[in-house]
Amino acid sequence: MTRILVVDRSELLAWVVERLSPPDVVIERASSFADAKRALVNDPPDAAVFHLERCHASWRTLIACCLENPRVIPFVCTGEPGHFDACGCDLPCRIEDFMPINAIPAQFTDRIGSLIAESESDKPLQFRRGREPRADTTPERRKDHARKI
Repeated sequence: MTRILVVDRSELLAWVVERLSPPDVVIERASSFADAKRALVNDPPDAAVFHLERCHASWRTLIACCLENPRVIPFVCTGEPGHFDACGCDLPCRIEDFMPINAIPAQFTDRIGSLIAESESDKPLQFRRGREPRADTTPERRKDHARKI
């Protein structure tokens, strides 16, 4: 059974992810950064969805928890496309890991399906995503990258 952690202050995103996921997927919700970090560290889910609704350093901490996990927790960040530019912040994740909140349902469903497939794979994350290994995704570099973000 696959578990997806949805981090959002409201219940809406968890509701949407639940409706777009197969019936055997369990959706867990965290409405605060502290609850999300506790879940990622103490009982890591198979995948995570983060709703980036405002500029906050804690997003980088949660993403680092995903990258530092021995199994590497696949994740997707979602939010308003121009929000981070408007508030003068950098996006806390790679652009490939970001999906606009207003994406059409089919795109969102495909992304949830990809997260589930990545979480069930035994291959390293970079191969699960169909990319050659990058220098910053090796286990040693992930820790360096996590410290920087």
